[in-house]
Amino acid sequence: MALLHVWRPSVAELSAGSYANVRQQDLTAAGSSGITYKAGGGRFGENTVLDNNTSSSSYLRFEINGQERDWDQTTGIYILTSVYWEGGPSTGDIGTLLTISDVNGSVTASQAAFRLNVNLGGTLAFQNEAGAYYGVDSGVTQQQATLKHMAWNELEIYVTPSATAGTLTVKLNGVTIVNGTNIADTGVASTWESVSLWGGAIGAGTSAERGFRWGDTLIMDGSGSTFNDFIGDFRFEVDAAPTADGTTTAWTALGAGAAYVEIDDTEGTPDDDTSYIESTTAAQDSFVTYAGATLTNVNTITGVVVGVYARDDAGSAPLQIAHRVDSSSSFGTGTTYTLLATYEVIWDEFALNPNTAGAWTKTTIDAAEWGVQSIT
Repeated sequence: MALLHVWRPSVAELSAGSYANVRQQDLTAAGSSGITYKAGGGRFGENTVLDNNTSSSSYLRFEINGQERDWDQTTGIYILTSVYWEGGPSTGDIGTLLTISDVNGSVTASQAAFRLNVNLGGTLAFQNEAGAYYGVDSGVTQQQATLKHMAWNELEIYVTPSATAGTLTVKLNGVTIVNGTNIADTGVASTWESVSLWGGAIGAGTSAERGFRWGDTLIMDGSGSTFNDFIGDFRFEVDAAPTADGTTTAWTALGAGAAYVEIDDTEGTPDDDTSYIESTTAAQDSFVTYAGATLTNVNTITGVVVGVYARDDAGSAPLQIAHRVDSSSSFGTGTTYTLLATYEVIWDEFALNPNTAGAWTKTTIDAAEWGVQSIT
């Protein structure tokens, strides 16, 4: 494993204007009254998520242990995200922006193995599990260690677990402000359970000072051969719905029509059992194709992430996300997932083109087919 979470806030579901119904695997929204959409507020004009709750119960929690994608406890945690600070600016302590915690349920400050805090007008500071504070490295200027106000900030964090010698590396807007610093107690590895994004709600600070928008987020561990290190500034570029059936369509389409028509729902607003494809047979594949990818100002394609919205009647069937390159050649499958009885989003990443073992290009993405495979 390497890639634990892929989160795209622009396609989350809303309930009565709040970020209350997030049907994505291992992701929970808490204190939803303070977590809302910011229409057109993303880095590139897409919708995004704004957390400006003044209570300490408002956060987005990603489970990293004991779930479908378990963190490799021999490595640390990479958290790559972007954040826009539209509150303040403040001259005091705003509060906590991000935690790694010991629980998967409701999170409190005392359960944080690591905390990223925002204080002194946007300056970042860090706390270990024992509550000790750590600053940035010597030689780093205050400006380099401060969130830009009313602007997007690129944030990259790597933390390793240890009861006595946990280490921390932090990059802010491409500048390393903490480089492998020993921050002592970051908790026992086996107790790390979740990563949470906050709105500055733990600690001091007024509601006017809070208000953080969150952008595309990756959470990774250090295992595997890909998605296991800092990658710099990134974004999820393409939202594509299927436009035609692929080479193989063994799954049964509702109404016995084209398979792609039954699964081309608008992202973020699936129609559940109104349209679908299904299989009751092991080792069946079903593939679709997509219209040409639209890539704007992209220097490097780090990988392709494919998501499906699926369930199993009994809540126990395994499923793989699969792909073909050049139609029938270079077939590949991803992680096996055990489906629930209720719908959820599952996804898998394909860092390399299996036909060349090299990086994807727009041409090879356009030539690929993507689909699912029933296992047993």
